[in-house]
Amino acid sequence: MDNEFAGKSVIVTGAARGQGREMALQFAARGASVAVCDLGKDRLATVDYEMSGGSLLDETAATLREYGNKVLARACDVRDQQAVDAFVEATVAEFGGLDIVVNNAGILSGNRPVHEMSDEQFTTMIDIALSR
Repeated sequence: MDNEFAGKSVIVTGAARGQGREMALQFAARGASVAVCDLGKDRLATVDYEMSGGSLLDETAATLREYGNKVLARACDVRDQQAVDAFVEATVAEFGGLDIVVNNAGILSGNRPVHEMSDEQFTTMIDIALSR
């Protein structure tokens, strides 16, 4: 792998598993310091499937560390602006700056078509998808 992201710092949200985890690994493989966050809970009331929980985030962080770059991993609900701000501030403090943000966090609320979702399911899904 080339080092096209050497010296860069990256945040990837929703990175405990799946697409977010793979993006974080690809950045690390190319030299970036990577900060990852995920919900850190096993369940959300509006979601019909098991969430990523804290152990998967820990596993992702351990795998990222194998690349030899700086890694920061935190549980963070992207719907909580104070938590997001604290995560970004911790990343900047740890890495000395921030170059790239991948807002990958997302859920499929209720695992059903939008027109069949309750208002709470729809709102939770949108709040996570449109977090800043």
